[in-house]
Order: sequence, then structure tokens, then C-alpha cells
Amino acid sequence: MKTGRAGLVLVAVMVGATSLAYFDWTLGAERRARTWLRSGIAAAGRGDLGRAVADYTRAIDMAEAAGVEPTLAQAYFGRGQVEDRSGNYEAAIRDCTEALRLKDNLVDAHLTLASAHAHRGDAGDLTAAVQNYYEVIQSRPDCVEAYVGRAEAYARDGGYEFAIGDFTSALEREPDRIDLLCRRAKAYTEIGHYDEAIADATRAIQLNPQATEPYSRRAAAYYGQGDFDAAIRDDNKAISLEPGNAAAYNDRAMAYHAKGANATAIRDLTLALELKPDFVEAWYNRANAYADRSEDEAAIADYAQAISLKPDFVQAYCNRGAAYLRLKRYDEAMADFAKAITLGPGLAEPHFKRAELYLARKDYDHAWADVHRGRRLGGDPDPGFLQRLVDESGRTE
Repeated sequence: MKTGRAGLVLVAVMVGATSLAYFDWTLGAERRARTWLRSGIAAAGRGDLGRAVADYTRAIDMAEAAGVEPTLAQAYFGRGQVEDRSGNYEAAIRDCTEALRLKDNLVDAHLTLASAHAHRGDAGDLTAAVQNYYEVIQSRPDCVEAYVGRAEAYARDGGYEFAIGDFTSALEREPDRIDLLCRRAKAYTEIGHYDEAIADATRAIQLNPQATEPYSRRAAAYYGQGDFDAAIRDDNKAISLEPGNAAAYNDRAMAYHAKGANATAIRDLTLALELKPDFVEAWYNRANAYADRSEDEAAIADYAQAISLKPDFVQAYCNRGAAYLRLKRYDEAMADFAKAITLGPGLAEPHFKRAELYLARKDYDHAWADVHRGRRLGGDPDPGFLQRLVDESGRTE
């Protein structure tokens, strides 16, 4: 069948019309994508996060249909940013990763990706957070948020020296940030650099004498130095500024406990627990204070509360087992020591505590076996206990 000249012209017109219609549809999709993108940005700005996610999703659909990668990257990034704010970190990581695949120089996507990884917080996530904060700092050397975020990620992974370096970089750019001085003071305290911590906290107090946290941070450093009276003075100030601060009562109790004033420590810890009934550390610390007063039944009850709130609390199991042992409740002590060993297989103390139980039962072979296990884990048993074991078993090893 032959197509005449008129037919060819008709085909050409039809093809042209189709191409023009597709061009118009694509242009319309691109415009709609940008409209939804602007709507998502506006919704996020006013805090309507659900609406923002919905609008960004429509922008993504339109941009994908139109093949507009810059808009698509911005929409994925915007949605990822909102998901991070909403606590949906998996979704945030997926969206920001896709945004960076589409546009690898989208620095803000690195910043949000770092935040989402840091919020998830396992070892791999903290490494990813540090790497993404690094990418931000390479592009924006004066981005304080990136230095602070990376410092927090380092600190959570135990890298306090690196954290101090980044907090210092942030403070060089914003030297009067009280929160940064307090965070660096905390990192200094963690590695035993108490004078530096005290200097940072004192500087923060000078900047704002009515802020509570600087006094608490300085109190912690004084406590680390063994200056318990100075720690109590600063905790007193923190409490006077913020009477509902349960952590300040707990901290002051720790200083009183270190001074041997267990009754006063118990009073403060009771106040802390009235303010915050799910305060695990306060239950545990009050249990220790009761134990030091030989009030083992009360100690056991408080250790049980701590364990109910934190079921993997190794030291609480170990200490409760010791209280059971003092009360000659051997089966319950054995169960707690076994649980502590299961939860903390690299810890020596539960083995030494169980060895004391075996000695009480005159099971010398098992007592010595636990002593050897504890030593292999890098610990040393209490010399008094070890001498009793030697004397009663008639063995030296």
C-alpha cells in the first residue's frame, strides 16, 4: 500500500502534534513538581510535617515523571529532612542517600544524613555520621552545626579527644556558646582532664550565672578530682536555680555518698526519685547507699527497680547478688551472678563475686575456677577474700 504526499504530511502533523503534547505534558509535570516542592518546604517551615511528607512525595512523583533530576534531588532531600525531624531515621537515610545519588554536591543532604545516622546510633551509624559531617566540613569549613554533630558522634563512640577537637573548632567560631562549653567540659571530665573541664564550666557560668548546667558540669569535674565539698556547693547552686532538677539531686547524693554520708545521700536520691520515678541511676545509687549501711533488704528492692527499668544492667545484677550473698540467700545470689556473667562476658567482677559464693559453700574447686576466669579477663580479686580462699582450701592456686 502506497502512502501519498498528503498522507505523509498528515503523519508528520500527527507526530508533531504528539511531540508537542508530550512536551506540554512534561513541562506541566515539571511545573507541578516545583509547586509541590514549594508547598512541602512551606509545610515543613510551619511544622506540619505530615503534610510536608505528602507534598514532597507528590513532588517526587511529578519530577520522576518529568525526568527533572535537580527538582527530584531537592524533593528527596526535603522529605528526608522532614523524616529526620519526625524520628523516621531509616526513611531519612534512604531519601538523603537517593538525593546525593542524583546530586552529589547537595551539602545539606550530607548534614541530614549525618543527623539521621547519629540518631540511630549504633557503631556503623556513628561512623557514617562522622563521614557525612566530614563531607559537610570540607565544603563549609565554618559550619558550626557540623563540628558539633561530629563531636557528639565521636563522644558517643568514646572518642572524647576527637570530640574535644571538634567542640574547640565550633567554639573558635562561636566562642560564647554556653552549651558548647558545657559539652566540652563533659568530654574533658570523661578523660580525666578536670582542670580544663572546670575552666570551661566557669567560663559558662561567667557568661550566664543563672544557667543550671554549667554548675552541674563543674560539680562533676570537682567530683572527679575528689573535691566533694566543692561538688556539693555547685550542686546546691544548680538545685537552687532549678529545684525540680532530679539529676542535680542524684549528683549531690553521689558526692555525699563518696564522703560516707549515706543517710544524706539516700535523702537526696529519694527526692530525685520523687521527681523522676523512672530514674535508673538514682534507684541504683540509692541501692548502693543502702548496701553501705548494711540495709540489704532495702538495697535488693532498689536494685530490682533498677533492673526492671534496665534489664541488661550488669552491675545491678552483680551488686544485688552480693546483697543476697550477705544475707546467705545463696540460690538467689547464684542466679544474679550467672545473669551478670551472661550479660557481661568480658567482666571480671561477676566471676570474683561468684567465687565468694562458692567459698561460702566450701566449693573450693569452683571458687578457684572463677578466680582464674576473672584474672584472665584482666581483674584482680579482693586480697582479703583471696587469703581466705587460700587458708580454707589449703591451696595457693
